[in-house]
Amino acid sequence: ITSVQSHELPENRATMVLRDDTHLSLTFYVDYPDVLQAVLAPKKSHREFLLACAAMTIDDFRKQILLVQTRLQTETRVVLNGVNGAKGAVINGWVWPDAARVQAAIQQEVMALMVGNTANTHAHAHEEPTEIRANITQIAPIKSASIEFADAFGKMLLVSYRPQQIWVAPQQASPLINF
Repeated sequence: ITSVQSHELPENRATMVLRDDTHLSLTFYVDYPDVLQAVLAPKKSHREFLLACAAMTIDDFRKQILLVQTRLQTETRVVLNGVNGAKGAVINGWVWPDAARVQAAIQQEVMALMVGNTANTHAHAHEEPTEIRANITQIAPIKSASIEFADAFGKMLLVSYRPQQIWVAPQQASPLINF
């Protein structure tokens, strides 16, 4: 097991949080341009892919993003309590990054490549990852979960937990919290 600081971790990762007995939240932190390329143009160089995305009209870019989102949603599966079948539990409430912001970030990356180090086609390595959210709710209590990520996400670090929640009255300290 490797210990790392989350803000320094450039790899794709996800958190799975059991919010209450019947609600599981998923948050993905990914290098979105890499994920887009894995779905849309896996055989192109990263630079060629970025240039093509930067040059698209926003409407065309949105259409491409929708294709990617549909595929990621279809290929990401969660099995709850070991009984959800081949398709897994229904993952809903997906919240995706705004296409215009994604394209603007890609355009900025292309500009940086044009004026900076042209040998480095992954100049975005120190940028914040893109956050994608989703939820699963069901009537029966969730006792266990297993997730299979879409191939385009690549290797994912998965962090899972169930938070402990307590009320703390004004002017009183919480009980000791151990980690």
